Amino acid sequence: MTDDPKYALYYAQHSRLVHTLIREFGWHTLEYSDLEWAAIDTLWNCVDQFDPTKGTKFTTLLTVSIRRRLSLEYTKHKRKKNRWNTKLGQQDHSEATTTTLPSDALAAKERTASIYKLLKHLDVKSRRMIRMHYGIGRQQRHTLQQIGDYFGITKERVRQSNNRSLMRLRAAARNNEDLSI
Repeated sequence: MTDDPKYALYYAQHSRLVHTLIREFGWHTLEYSDLEWAAIDTLWNCVDQFDPTKGTKFTTLLTVSIRRRLSLEYTKHKRKKNRWNTKLGQQDHSEATTTTLPSDALAAKERTASIYKLLKHLDVKSRRMIRMHYGIGRQQRHTLQQIGDYFGITKERVRQSNNRSLMRLRAAARNNEDLSI
């Protein structure tokens, strides 16, 4: 299948897109090689299915198909993990499954410190909106409408502000390697 020059050409032209979609999805707990295999398998299927006379671009078909496949792979992984945890919980009800290890608590503190360090890259209003929306350092999360009412703006404006703030936070995290969330 991969010896066909058609497949090699499509892979050469779209490998960057494939790997970008994998990295976009990469925050999940799956191995990169598993995601890569699934995405390349989907690429081959798209090459077989693609019909240029239908008016769809190949990149659109590929992007939608890969995202769907990676979501499916993640769902399968999550179900398998939940089944394993359920079986483990039924066999062993010891306190070892419910206690948090000191290393876990330390990692949580480091993660919290990293989040607060990242939030300093935002102005005060944006920082407060993000903290309210995601419940950072608070008892509860707030809806966009509640945040909008608090600041006297629409929920759509809050959503736009949050999206812009999240882009800034991602850029700050990329530029600052000592932050590991």
